[in-house]
Amino acid sequence: MAQLKEVLEIEQTRQTVEECLVIYLFQEGTFYRAYELSAWLCFRYIKQFKATHRQLKTEGESLLLIGFPETSLERYLTESKS
Repeated sequence: MAQLKEVLEIEQTRQTVEECLVIYLFQEGTFYRAYELSAWLCFRYIKQFKATHRQLKTEGESLLLIGFPETSLERYLTESKS
């Protein structure tokens, strides 16, 4: 499981167009989560997940995220290819 600091670093250091089209999923327990741009890409191109915000203690900001059970991953991968 990635720390929020690592997630922010990955999501905020995208530099090329190709990197901006990659969805990063982080496994947290039995769920996969996508944050920030990855969450938006999932919402836009895979499924309209319910987006939530996680409050950041040090930054005073919130972090956009979506999540789904690991058992659903195969279904979403198949849907995204259609």
